[in-house]
Amino acid sequence: MASVVIIHAAENALPARALADKLRAMRLNPVIELPPGDALRQAIQESVAAVALWSPTSVEQQGLLGEAARAGAKLINARMQNAQAPSQFSGAPTIDLTGWRGEDTFAGWRALAAEVAKKAGVSAPAAAPAPAPAPAPAPAPAASSGFFTPGPAAPPAAAPPPPPPRPAPVAAVPPAPAPPRAAPPVYTPPADSTSYDEPPPKRGPNLAVIGIVTFLVVAAIGVGGYFFYERMQNSSAATAAWEELDKTDPASLRAFLEGPNVGDYQEEAENALEGLEVERLNEARARDTIESLEAFLRDFPGSRHSLEINGRIAELRTTTPTAPAIDPVTGLPIDPNAPAPAGATGIEAPVPTPAPQAPAAGGAGPVPLTPPEETLPDGALNNETQ
Repeated sequence: MASVVIIHAAENALPARALADKLRAMRLNPVIELPPGDALRQAIQESVAAVALWSPTSVEQQGLLGEAARAGAKLINARMQNAQAPSQFSGAPTIDLTGWRGEDTFAGWRALAAEVAKKAGVSAPAAAPAPAPAPAPAPAPAASSGFFTPGPAAPPAAAPPPPPPRPAPVAAVPPAPAPPRAAPPVYTPPADSTSYDEPPPKRGPNLAVIGIVTFLVVAAIGVGGYFFYERMQNSSAATAAWEELDKTDPASLRAFLEGPNVGDYQEEAENALEGLEVERLNEARARDTIESLEAFLRDFPGSRHSLEINGRIAELRTTTPTAPAIDPVTGLPIDPNAPAPAGATGIEAPVPTPAPQAPAAGGAGPVPLTPPEETLPDGALNNETQ
């Protein structure tokens, strides 16, 4: 159901409610009694039309003027109590509702309903047959009982002139006197009628209500003070934690974002973490080694570039050559395709250990050398003995 916002002063709540009843009959959702602020702006943004009730009170309120300016092409001016719409809204449709008492045949209401229906895309209410003209009531000093206080009353219509005298008959008989005309009925408004523009009657103060209101105000101030104090404490803790944070360590930044002292630094920490991720990613790409890419994944395990980095690591592992074995004796790479040396059996021969040499007495003189014991085969020893 399309919504229509009625912008009005707090003193004009009663005529706003009367207008809202008429809009509901058109299958629209009227929004009323919202003071200037975020709620009214949101309602205007979501509405299809905005009707501004301009009275001598509302035209002086700058807050209402500002909210009406936000309506733009949705705005419809509705004048009441002979008030003029503000000059800055002269381009919007302006309709005079002064003197309207809720009649469906009132010209101002018919025009306003047509404008609202056009903006809301609904059908305007069907015109009701005009009632038979009633005899003009005599002017009364009482105030109007309509929804909107009318302007200055028009002067009463002049009484019809008396009929011209009839010519005297030729006969000598005098004419019969004409019967007296009955006086028109005089309309007197009910004494208890109340205009929708008039404020409700004032009542005496209710001590119980005053006490409840006072208690609620004090409680609201106390709760608000407590939450303000808590916010100040949390803000101080967040500032201290942010100043001590190592902003070059991604793990520290993530721990700060998940901790209780993030406070007002959440967006700044998220930007720092994102910038650090971009910087480390560019470094890993520039080095293009398995070690640098794996280090990036350790620092940023949840990065949206994880699939790309893992793919590059797998590619590097398939293309990196294996280092050749080094000969411990020569210090040169071993050719796996080279033939084995002649006489090699795969078993290393024992290396003879030279006998220890006794040092010379006094540190001088010849040093006797003892040759290593020679081992002969068994057959050779037998031949030498024979």
